[in-house]
Amino acid sequence: LRSSGFAWSCAIVTILLRLRGPAFGWDWVDKPGVLVGATVVASAFAIYADFSAMTWCIVPWLQKVKKLEIMGFKMRFLSFMLIQLFVTCVQIFTIQNNAWVMVTAFHENNTLMTLWPYLWEHSTYGILPNSTWTKWVTPKSGAFLFWLLSTTQLTLPLMTSVPWPGSKRRAPFPTRNAGDADVTDAKISISITQGHRADFVPETFYNDFSTVWTQFVVWGLEVWGFPIVKCTYRESVANLALASGLR
Repeated sequence: LRSSGFAWSCAIVTILLRLRGPAFGWDWVDKPGVLVGATVVASAFAIYADFSAMTWCIVPWLQKVKKLEIMGFKMRFLSFMLIQLFVTCVQIFTIQNNAWVMVTAFHENNTLMTLWPYLWEHSTYGILPNSTWTKWVTPKSGAFLFWLLSTTQLTLPLMTSVPWPGSKRRAPFPTRNAGDADVTDAKISISITQGHRADFVPETFYNDFSTVWTQFVVWGLEVWGFPIVKCTYRESVANLALASGLR
């Protein structure tokens, strides 16, 4: 969550600087160096977060997948890690660049409008009124719409992966309070009460919690057929990693 907030905060700060900077005479805010600086800072934090996550997850992950592959090619962990970190940097760049392009469209809107209506009038959509391209669908409105679309990379994970207040109730691992346990390759037979035993498969154990989306479904969307889905902690980490550009 912290990584997601930092990556997107850099993009928001860039937008605010470019929109309000000219009013204070800050001409430097429109220079490409600002984009490079925001990307470098966000990428540095993302690489640190990504590398930290890999060091925690690589052992259980390798126990599960047994081998590292990309597009069918086996490779050593170092090569795999470098490729993943590079992809993380590319993702961070797209987040920052989308914000940069959106503000550029706002600044250059009047210049682009000299050819914008002509372009659309002579396209497949030329049957629409001319006012469509001069008042409603303009370069800045289109860029803003597509930027909002790109922010779903953040908003959807926040809605579906962040715990709703009061919904985090962690159940203890079943063997913690067991009086006795018999371990086999496939399952664990635990003694719950005297004379009663239950089979427990460790891989099936998980804790989940309600999210903002879960509450929306409970409050009304359930009548439209939306299922009530909770999120596990593993799913939450994976979704928030994607939201911040981590691969």
